[in-house]
Amino acid sequence: MRQRVNVCGEVLCPEPACPKHLALIRDVSASGVFLYCNLDPPIGTDLTVTFTMPGAEGYVEVFCRGKVVRRELYPAGAATGIAAKLYRQEISALS
Repeated sequence: MRQRVNVCGEVLCPEPACPKHLALIRDVSASGVFLYCNLDPPIGTDLTVTFTMPGAEGYVEVFCRGKVVRRELYPAGAATGIAAKLYRQEISALS
């Protein structure tokens, strides 16, 4: 089930010329994530996404890896909407 989170996070692609980018994580599920970022990766690009969100008993850190499956392009200067299908997701409690 998709969960709307609206939290800040970071996105990293594997290319050396692709540094970390700040992102707004809109929603996440066990199989995917949708975020806004000043990055325009081609469909099929691998991404690493990390963010912190509230959990049942405090905050958790989420680490995801996935492939870009959809992009929503907006006018110049606006962040790109990026949907990624996840193939790895780790969640750990923050102490």
